[in-house]
Amino acid sequence: MNAFSANVEEITPEKAAEYLAANHNNRKIREKAVAPLLADIQTGNWRLTGESIKFDQSNRLIDGQHRLTAIERSGQTVPLLVVRGVGTETQTVIDTGLKRTGADALEMEGRGHEATLRAAVAAIGLTDDAGKFNLSNSKLLPATHSQIIEWVKNNNLNDAIVWGGRVHRTLRGSKSSIVYAFYKISQVDLQSAKDFFDAIADLNTGGPGDPKHTLVNKLNKSRDYFKGSGYRARYVYHFLKAWEADYLGQDLRLIRDTIRDRPLDMPDLSRYMKGEVITGADAEA
Repeated sequence: MNAFSANVEEITPEKAAEYLAANHNNRKIREKAVAPLLADIQTGNWRLTGESIKFDQSNRLIDGQHRLTAIERSGQTVPLLVVRGVGTETQTVIDTGLKRTGADALEMEGRGHEATLRAAVAAIGLTDDAGKFNLSNSKLLPATHSQIIEWVKNNNLNDAIVWGGRVHRTLRGSKSSIVYAFYKISQVDLQSAKDFFDAIADLNTGGPGDPKHTLVNKLNKSRDYFKGSGYRARYVYHFLKAWEADYLGQDLRLIRDTIRDRPLDMPDLSRYMKGEVITGADAEA
């Protein structure tokens, strides 16, 4: 029987580096695992939970390298549960359980059956808020559970889920991207967003040149194109480009998201909030 000891320690960056030096036969550091932990520390969202870092009977670190790496990089001191005396043989079964997702966190917050969708939309919103959702092929930033919960609390997605859901039943594809596109457009003009999405959901579009017609044709004929890295950004990009042209009363016969394989800038809708609307140019891009 192993004699465990467990104590909460204040882990400084220096102490984290010291513990990492005792790292024993662990997996390669995964930056995607470090990033959300680092974000929680830097934003003050780090919480002391039952999760611990673990040392074996020979005082070698066998679990917790990502948390310690985040602390070392943060330059801040945070509390952490430290367990010592764990059998070395247990390293092969540590962290093999199913990880909780952002959706799981929202479920526990009482967010209901739409938690998975809300979490996916929040991941896009957090990337956008960080200024990293600015190209037609932008990848999403990793998000912590606390960031997802906070974003959902601060952003009302109810209308976006209703109207985005209607369009998704017509076009399929990335539901989170469709919902986020509605949310983004609704920040400029809620009624315009509802009218635009209603027309698409009902396939109430004009002929060639009508931005809604162009969008529906693009998404229905090119579903395989909207896969792989950055596909959520491509979906949002197409909705924003089509809505922008429709809002300005412009023809739109083609929506490109790259030119010579170079991704294009995401439409900046903020200028319409400021009244800086310029009409008359062909919106084809």
